[in-house]
Amino acid sequence: MAKIILSIMMSLFILAQSAVASSGSSLARVEKLFLDGRYNTVISEADGLINSGEGRKDELYYLKGLSELKSNKFAGARESFSCIIDHYSWSEKIFDARIGMGDSYLLEGNNSKALSVYSDIASQYSTDKNIPIVYGRLNLCYSKMGLRDKADSYLKMVRDQAPYSFEAKLASPSTIDTKKFAEKETSSPNANEGKYSLQVGSFKNKRNAEKLVRKLTAKGYKSYISIPVLSSDKFYRVKVGNFSSQAEASNIASKLKSEGYGAKSCTDDVCE
Repeated sequence: MAKIILSIMMSLFILAQSAVASSGSSLARVEKLFLDGRYNTVISEADGLINSGEGRKDELYYLKGLSELKSNKFAGARESFSCIIDHYSWSEKIFDARIGMGDSYLLEGNNSKALSVYSDIASQYSTDKNIPIVYGRLNLCYSKMGLRDKADSYLKMVRDQAPYSFEAKLASPSTIDTKKFAEKETSSPNANEGKYSLQVGSFKNKRNAEKLVRKLTAKGYKSYISIPVLSSDKFYRVKVGNFSSQAEASNIASKLKSEGYGAKSCTDDVCE
């Protein structure tokens, strides 16, 4: 009897480990799809995993919400972020999900609603180490609304608390471009000449992205890092381009592939 019980327990353990591995690999696949810019696929696959009970649902809802923001599906993004806020109070994604809610309104053009969401976050998380991110968003809101004094006060708070942060560099009453809020291209001053680009790599670690940019630049490619303004989309995408035509992008993609690099075609920052 003891042997039978132990055998059953061992079988259950193996099944449990297999389920965890499968869950992790499923989540990893969705994350990779997100890194690759395949946002519509992320949304559908995340939905499938959530409905099947696989993976960390808070993480899946979060990647789904970010993908919906990237795809201008703002109502859907709010629904995804709300699921995290309402049902996963223990999740590490709560803070980012709240920012995502505000971002959905700001990207949609509802500045007053975005302002209300960001103000609530600033009040509730005043001691959080990432609060300068929220101050940066408040700067964006007030700048868009033409309230320069308020905007400048939050700009000062960002620069005082996080002078070297991306928010400190972005936040400025005179340089706001909410049409490019979802993703800001940096490095090359002419990076936005065309709508077509090639994504050669995507990384969580900025140094790895910079290393690839140096390699590509040394080979003569006009490469740069695409840095997301959305605070919680902390991935660094290495791109080559931009190109004025799909044919031009395809020619460079073929050359990159012949040299051993991957190259995903992107149109308006959405990659195939």
